[in-house]
Amino acid sequence: AAATAPTLFPLVPCGSGASVDPVSVGCLATGFSPDSLTFGWSEGSKELTNFQKYPSVLGSGGLYSMTSQLSIPKADWENKDKMFYCKATNPSGTASAELKPPTPTPLHPTVYVVPPSAEDFKSDKTAKIICLAIGFSPLDVSFKWWNNQGLVTEGVESHGSVKDEKEKYSASSSLRVTEKEWRNPFNSTLTCIARGLADENEKTIAITWYKDNGKKPLASVTPTPELQYTDDGRIQATSRVIISKEEWSSNSTYKCVVAHPASFPSPKEETYRRDNGHVERTPSVFLLPPSSEQNSGIREELPLTCFIKDFYPKDVYVSWLADDVPVAESKFHTTSLIEEEAGKSYSVYSKLSVRTSDWNSGVFYTCVVHHESTPDSVPMITRTIDSSSGKPTLVNLNLKVPDTCRG
Repeated sequence: AAATAPTLFPLVPCGSGASVDPVSVGCLATGFSPDSLTFGWSEGSKELTNFQKYPSVLGSGGLYSMTSQLSIPKADWENKDKMFYCKATNPSGTASAELKPPTPTPLHPTVYVVPPSAEDFKSDKTAKIICLAIGFSPLDVSFKWWNNQGLVTEGVESHGSVKDEKEKYSASSSLRVTEKEWRNPFNSTLTCIARGLADENEKTIAITWYKDNGKKPLASVTPTPELQYTDDGRIQATSRVIISKEEWSSNSTYKCVVAHPASFPSPKEETYRRDNGHVERTPSVFLLPPSSEQNSGIREELPLTCFIKDFYPKDVYVSWLADDVPVAESKFHTTSLIEEEAGKSYSVYSKLSVRTSDWNSGVFYTCVVHHESTPDSVPMITRTIDSSSGKPTLVNLNLKVPDTCRG
């Protein structure tokens, strides 16, 4: 055979082979001629000598193959700052290759939130909400907590991570809350936005809130307005105030007063009043499976329908879960409000399209309905269904006093 330079292939372990110590890696040189080849190994610019070289093998076409193997301490192999190279040289040329651990396929975590029980609050009127992230890889995880006012940073604690025998990680984070914060989670935020303010004396911009023509200003989430400069060179000022569920449900009047002498000589005001003209009604929720005709084996997707009826006020939020994992809003559609009894009640439908294979394999689906008429101890209404039951499982989910955490 004509003189031919080698082609070099790195050989790296995967799966259980990467968990032993030391780790064995190799290089395969193929398609070279004549039968004369030397291997060299290095860690960066440092030459390594503790490698093995195996006899060459003559293949078809008169070309040869040869393998070399190197043992590396596991800690060095997993150290991203260390680079390993092998080199194969024969009279016809030289080939080199870099060896590094294969990039693992990311495994997304399964996340559970464990709420506090009533007993947890007895000692000092505070308790922890626990967030568990299980079964993920690689170890690159961070936790963030939000409430209905935004990102929460106080009272947050991370608890490290552990790795199981399958190289999967678990980690947790906790948020400490007061009993008052936990018992009254349904605060609402009113927002007042003043646009087109003059780009002068921005420190004099003031936004004040009043309730029911009261003379004492309300405490605002933003004591000084949040300022944002718009494309036209003007200023947009934003202020927010938090009100309780009871205040939101009442017929109270809220007034936002904006003062900025550079924009207008006297303050401007805007009034908001929520009109609760009818009796509050808790929705009835029904989850309907696909019909036998629809699940005849021809369709790739099947419809699940959640019917939410006879509720008041009209504000309602619907979401879906698949095996306890939130479903993207693009996967379902909720209709516009259907007014009934001259506005005394409302209804909506929410339709989720699921893959037929998922439905028939036993994935269970949950319709989650949030409405202010539900009691604080049951902040949402859920209905769950799967193909094995054929009928929906009716569940009112109480997040406040759990008996177990589903694993």
